Amino acid sequence: MSDRHQLTESIISRAKAMAIRSGGEQVGHLTVEHFLQALYSFEDDDEVSQVLLGLFRNVEQIAWPDELETFTLAELDEIVRLETLAREKKINLSSELSSAFVCAQKIDDQVPLGLWLKHLFLGSNDPLLEEFKEINGGMVQSEESLFDQWNSIQTRVDKLKAELGKHLTGQSTAISMLARAYRLRCQFPPASGPTGVVTLLGPRHVSKLKLAQAFAEA
Repeated sequence: MSDRHQLTESIISRAKAMAIRSGGEQVGHLTVEHFLQALYSFEDDDEVSQVLLGLFRNVEQIAWPDELETFTLAELDEIVRLETLAREKKINLSSELSSAFVCAQKIDDQVPLGLWLKHLFLGSNDPLLEEFKEINGGMVQSEESLFDQWNSIQTRVDKLKAELGKHLTGQSTAISMLARAYRLRCQFPPASGPTGVVTLLGPRHVSKLKLAQAFAEA
């Protein structure tokens, strides 16, 4: 059983069904179009509507790009039936979807749909996403103050330093350097790819491997 948020799980299953319907059972990746198409198919769902309207508060009703397909009731029934097969099939997320998913997962292990969408809309330049944002008036800017953002990051950095300190002794300088690098990457995260890549250099027997393992686990 997945630990993901139920609404997120529903959208992923629907997107998989969309992908199988359009590309067959050999489809390799879930694309942004599959994802938006899945959201579009849930447009009458109150929970999905509330999530989207929370991101685009300047509109009363969400508008959808013309490129997205409109389904008949019979076609939707077919897609729902495909979800049974889709749930058991492993289909990788595209790089844009995966990057946003990982960012959301670092904040909340269950990956609420709204959090995933927020990172997706902010971190991707996909033309279909750009059109979606534009026709809905652009995303609402975060109301969180810079101080609150800094405080949240500092709390994560302090937690990291504490976790590293539990596993390592005599490595205060290395721990401080890693914490500083981590803080910078949290403040200025990349739009895609890993949060950061750390290379540890030094002579033998100074606990480089142990430090790396502790950092990865923290």
